[in-house]
Formats: sequence, structure tokens, C-alpha cells
Amino acid sequence: MLRHLRQRFRIRVSRSTLRRALPLADFVWGRPKLILPQRRDPAEDAKVAHLIEILAEDECDMMLLPILRATWHRRGEQPRVLTPGQNRKRPIFGTVNLRTDVWHYRLTDRKRSVEFIAALTSLLTACPDDRLYVLVDNGSIHTSKAVQQWLQTHERLQLVSLPSYAGHKYNPTEKIWWHLKDAISANRSFKVLAELDTALRRHFASLTPQTILHLINSFVARQAQATVAA
Repeated sequence: MLRHLRQRFRIRVSRSTLRRALPLADFVWGRPKLILPQRRDPAEDAKVAHLIEILAEDECDMMLLPILRATWHRRGEQPRVLTPGQNRKRPIFGTVNLRTDVWHYRLTDRKRSVEFIAALTSLLTACPDDRLYVLVDNGSIHTSKAVQQWLQTHERLQLVSLPSYAGHKYNPTEKIWWHLKDAISANRSFKVLAELDTALRRHFASLTPQTILHLINSFVARQAQATVAA
């Protein structure tokens, strides 16, 4: 401080004079304290965005029997599509993240509350630190006693019911099912479930976030994204 007074203000005083003057100016003698650096985490925005996730869940049955779609053909040469010897179905539980456009799915043998709970459990595993809001229709497997009991012990996940009789209108996952059926089942049959399963996994693996964003672009998806952003 003596050096500062000499260099800045051209004032020369003794050490003892300065020691008597500083308390009069409300200065005290003491050591500084250590503090943490006041820096902003560059990933703060991304981390905060992950605190809440809004997802849309739905189920779909895929059949060995093909879905017939109209197509151009020569008059009198109607295309023929072979049917499987015995029709069987593959239930699918699918969930799309309306913020990240990430797709989650499970191939199952049946469509019951127990399979629905397993699908929800896999979502908690995939998003270990987030609070999840999952949009569902009012199907019985979503409102069963077993599901309600499970939700009571997994408070990080909350189901949000869509309006009754309007799941096809408001659930963005429906658009993914439509795309799926046109892509792999239109005028094409499968002999066995293993063949269908392979086609399903190949199709889902090919879905990019850009494709999913295009498919689920709807009022519900945009509203959910705006809610998360806010």
C-alpha cells in the first residue's frame, strides 16, 4: 500500500502513520479467504433442459398378414400378395421423446399392464436423472390397478391422459405407426414372426431424429416442446 501511495498519488508516509490512519478509514488487518471461481457451466442449458422430459407412448399390433394398399398396375394384371399360413401378431410398445425426438420401443408377446409397466421401467432406465411426463390414451392397460400401484412407487414418472376417444388425433406416436405399416407391411406378408421382428428392428434402426421430427410434427408435439423450453 505504501508503494501504491507513492506511485499513484505521490504521497510519502511512514508505515506507522499509515497503520494509524487505516482504522480511521474503516480498514482492518486480516487474511483473505478462498472462494470458488464464479464461472458458468458451459453445459448448463443442456443440463437444465434434461430435468424434464415429455414423451408420448402408444401400442401397436403388427401382423404377418399384409396390409393391402392400392397401387398402379396394368388392367387385368391385378397384383397378388401371398398370405401367411397362419396369421400371428407382434405387439409393440413405442414411446417418442417430444423434445429430443428419440424413439424407444419394445417387442412383446402380449399387450397387458405388465408389459406396459416394463416399458415404463425401461424409460426410467434410459432417462436416469429426469422427471418424465408420458402422454397416454385412456386404454385399460394404462389405468389398471397394477399400473396405479406401480406409479405410487415411481414418482419420477407421471402419466398424462389424453382426451378420451381422441388418441389417434392427439398422440404423436400414431404417426410413427402409420409410417411403419406403410414401410414394411404394405402389400408384403411375412411367413413367421422372426422374419417380421427382423424387419421391425431394421426399420426402427433406420429412423433418424429428423425423420421422427417430421413424422410427429403436430400441435401436441409443438406445445410439449414449448412447455419444456419455457
